[in-house]
Amino acid sequence: MGEENGQAYLVMEHLTGETLAERLKKGPLPLPLALDVATQIADALAASHKQGVVHRDLKPGNVMLTKTGSKLLDFGLARLTGHVERPVVEELTSAPTESAPLTGRGTILGTLPYMAPEQLEGKPADARTDIWALGAIVYEMLAGRKPFVGDSPLAVLRKHCTEDPIPLGGVAPKVPRELETIVMRLLRKDPAARQASAEILLQEFREYLNRAA
Repeated sequence: MGEENGQAYLVMEHLTGETLAERLKKGPLPLPLALDVATQIADALAASHKQGVVHRDLKPGNVMLTKTGSKLLDFGLARLTGHVERPVVEELTSAPTESAPLTGRGTILGTLPYMAPEQLEGKPADARTDIWALGAIVYEMLAGRKPFVGDSPLAVLRKHCTEDPIPLGGVAPKVPRELETIVMRLLRKDPAARQASAEILLQEFREYLNRAA
């Protein structure tokens, strides 16, 4: 961002590739690619969280797959840690499908299939909120389906807050048990039961990759 001859300008990186959402339309990712993308997202979150910034809208549509790696995009809903949300339960009425981005006026700040339970309930968003969203993304990359699905946004919301997802091994049998354990911990309802930080998660992914090599 700058100004020249009285004219303000903004310099942005030009990215060539496809979003993770577009790639997922073709089905689940091969395990090595899914791990590569997951590790790079965790790395980006670790850097963001170190500055006290919570993304709050982490989803496949905000991840760009390029020849040089994965890029985390769109910090338009990002806030400093400790920001209190308005409970979605008070605002949600109806929408056509559970997978539609519900970011319009009077609905949801975020995208329902990737929102942590505490975010839906209006509790403070912190790093573990993004960690939950990353868990939902990794689950989808490996299984080819979201961890929670339903006939309506309200049905999906209810599952987010009251039900556990089907174990990853139950929908993607080829996923190694050790990796399943890491991913399922990301999706625990209680934020305190998840990995404590993206930096710790990043280390877990790297250690897993080293052992699997």
